[in-house]
Amino acid sequence: KTLAQGARGSIEIAATCAAAGIIVGVLTQTGLGMKLAMIIISYSGGNLLIALIFTMLIAVILGMGMPTTAAYAISASVLAPALIQLQVAPIAAHLFIFYFACLSALTPPVALASFAAAAIANAKAWDVGWQGMRFAIAGFLIPYMFVFGPAMVLIGSPTEIALAVATGMIGSMALAGAIQGYFLWHASAIERGVLLIAALALIKPGWFTDLVGVGLLGIILSIQLIRKKKAVSA
Repeated sequence: KTLAQGARGSIEIAATCAAAGIIVGVLTQTGLGMKLAMIIISYSGGNLLIALIFTMLIAVILGMGMPTTAAYAISASVLAPALIQLQVAPIAAHLFIFYFACLSALTPPVALASFAAAAIANAKAWDVGWQGMRFAIAGFLIPYMFVFGPAMVLIGSPTEIALAVATGMIGSMALAGAIQGYFLWHASAIERGVLLIAALALIKPGWFTDLVGVGLLGIILSIQLIRKKKAVSA
């Protein structure tokens, strides 16, 4: 009975792997991956943010249905040289690509890790896929910190590195609170919006944005502490 359930649960995953294999095979065997990457990077017009977004999309596509090591190897060989030409630090470029090669397993429509979890939990694959992507949203922002804030990859003075790591961690926690609707206490829609703004400000490198993020987060913390004390004492 257990083997039969496992076989039924693997049907959806097998179909997804087969479809992903066709896409990856076309990209690698025809050389389309290399040409596509260079064309898209050139279309960015030298704008680093646009180039990074294109790189993210290509890395996710190339990583569909593949083990992490293979996904990174293919993505890095295609995309890393283009990012380095745009003055991105090599370690930041490779970590950016590596993160999204890993996150391809959580990104619909080919979210193999989520589909496997759905089969085990006997849940709807698409619902699990989107929910998993939602909870992993911080992972889609952190790679951009590697590029725009090299201190996150230990490039810079000890003070810069410590500040970047600290604000990145706090920003990720604020982002989690905004997504889940709970920080120190249940968050209202307005509080979730402020938490999201604070998270983005903290994640973005820079003294000004860090101060804005800390200020907004401090306001939410104060409000939630007051609400929590009132609720507990009631």
